[in-house]
Amino acid sequence: NVWDYIKVHASATYSVRDCDVSSSYDFNGGDVTAGSEFRYGKTLVTDLDRNLLIIPFVQARATYWGRKREPGERWQLEAGPSILIKKWFNEDKYHTPKSSLELQFYYNWGLNGRHDNTFGINAAISF
Repeated sequence: NVWDYIKVHASATYSVRDCDVSSSYDFNGGDVTAGSEFRYGKTLVTDLDRNLLIIPFVQARATYWGRKREPGERWQLEAGPSILIKKWFNEDKYHTPKSSLELQFYYNWGLNGRHDNTFGINAAISF
């Protein structure tokens, strides 16, 4: 079985203070970080286990860091290929799987010339 995989995600945070090891707390040092991500790929169900999915996809990300960076360094744009391996579990005769374990491998190219290419591994578990 193969079907489309599409994910759009956005998040924003505001830190109310900044802690620098060389100084005391700065309670007026609040800062904003925001980002968004778009993914598109195909979900492949393995023949070994119907609850094991392999999802190759491409992603594009935009990230904004607030006043803690220089004005020309606040935006980061990147894109690249990824592969996600996802295992669903915690099901029974009457319920679909409630939990999952994910392992993602990615490589991103910096698109706005201000950031290096990145490679990484992310892991997540949901109950």
